[in-house]
Amino acid sequence: MKKRFDAIVAKMAVASKDEARGWDAYFELVGEALREKLWIAGGFDSAAQWLESISDDPLRSLRRNVRVAESSSPDEQLKFSRSKITLALTLFDARDAAAAKKRGDLWRPSDEPRVVDWKALRFDVVRDGAKRKLSLAEVTAPELQALIDKVNAKTSAEDNEPTDTRFARGHDRAA
Repeated sequence: MKKRFDAIVAKMAVASKDEARGWDAYFELVGEALREKLWIAGGFDSAAQWLESISDDPLRSLRRNVRVAESSSPDEQLKFSRSKITLALTLFDARDAAAAKKRGDLWRPSDEPRVVDWKALRFDVVRDGAKRKLSLAEVTAPELQALIDKVNAKTSAEDNEPTDTRFARGHDRAA
């Protein structure tokens, strides 16, 4: 396990030098280390402690970057923008959480990367007073945020409890 951790950290160092594709590779490696709990072999007490040692970015940002890197290619990130990919993933999570809540289940995001056909996605939005089905390239970030807010508001209104779709990913403590 220690050898595997060291290998991932070495690859992360190489990836961090390549701005475009390196970003994606770097955060895919971070995700791999988190899923396999390799930070334990690195001598860290928690995933958060390891993440804080490799970056000054907030933990939430690091986890978001991992999700984007694991669910999209560098070309998709350039075409659709990391921000809109993040919002689309958040919308999927909000919908999944709402469905689970409706069934009476506790929802928690999967540790596995979400597989998405970004080109095939369509979002139902109202633009200029007309209902439209827009691709991820066409939809705006505020329109995606409005869809997320709508799902969360509907879910919250059903039981008067706020819905938070930003649950911890479950990688934070050693077993």
